Amino acid sequence: MDQDRSPFDLPELMMIIGRFMDKKVLAACVLVSKAWYKTFAPFLWETIKLQERRRYRSKDAPLDGFRNTRNWIRSVHIDFHRPTKLYWNEMPILPNLKVLKTQTMYTSDQRHITSMLTQHPLITHMDLIFEASLGCIAFWDLIAKQIHLVELKLGDIYIQSENVDAFITICSRLRSLSLDEIVLDGMLDNAGLPVFPIRDLSLINMRRQENNLLLFSNKCPDLETFHCIIKRVILALILRFGRLWNLAEA
Repeated sequence: MDQDRSPFDLPELMMIIGRFMDKKVLAACVLVSKAWYKTFAPFLWETIKLQERRRYRSKDAPLDGFRNTRNWIRSVHIDFHRPTKLYWNEMPILPNLKVLKTQTMYTSDQRHITSMLTQHPLITHMDLIFEASLGCIAFWDLIAKQIHLVELKLGDIYIQSENVDAFITICSRLRSLSLDEIVLDGMLDNAGLPVFPIRDLSLINMRRQENNLLLFSNKCPDLETFHCIIKRVILALILRFGRLWNLAEA
C-alpha cells in the first residue's frame, strides 16, 4: 500500500471494517471529518439519521456524500428536535427507501414528510411521532397511497372524525399496527357501532400487553400484531370495540 495513503481511503476496506465495528463508534469517527463523512459514510450505512449540527452549516452539507450512492439507503430517521431545514433542500430521492421514522414532528414539519411520501412510494415501515394535531385529510390520504406499507407506528396523534375513513383504509392493509398515546375523536360509525368490530381472537397473534385496550378487526384481515395506548377519548366514546383482554388468559 502506498505509504501516503490511509486505509480509510479505500472504500472496500472500509466496508469490511464496517461489518465488525460498532456503528456508534463509526458515527463518532465520522463526526471528526466532513470529508471522511462525505466519502465513506455511504459505504457503511443503510440508514441516515438527519440531525443538523452547526458544524455542517455550509455548502458542504453531509448529505452531499450520499448523492452518488443513494441506491444504498433503505432507512431514514428524521429528528425534528433539531432544525433540519438545511437537509430538505439537498435531500436526494432514495429509490430504495423502505423505512421512514420521525422523532417528534410538528405541524410545520408535515410538508417535509409529505414530500418524502410523494417521492418514495416503496415505503413498507413507518414510525411517526407527533406533537401536533394531524388535521389534514390529504396527509392521511397520502399515507394510504403507500400500497407497500405493512407496519405503522403512530405516537401522540389526534385521530379526528374526518380522518377515520382514510385511517381505516391504511389499517386494512397492515400486518402490524401500534398506536401510542393517541386521542380518538368520533370513532363510531353512523349507526353508533365501533369502526373496528371484534373478530375471532384466534386469527390474530396479539402482543398481550396490559395497555392493549382494543382488539382488531374484521376490517383488517392481515393484521397480526396490534398495540394501543389511548391517551384521551373525545365525545365520551365507550369502548365497544370488543371485550377487554383478560390478562389471566395471557
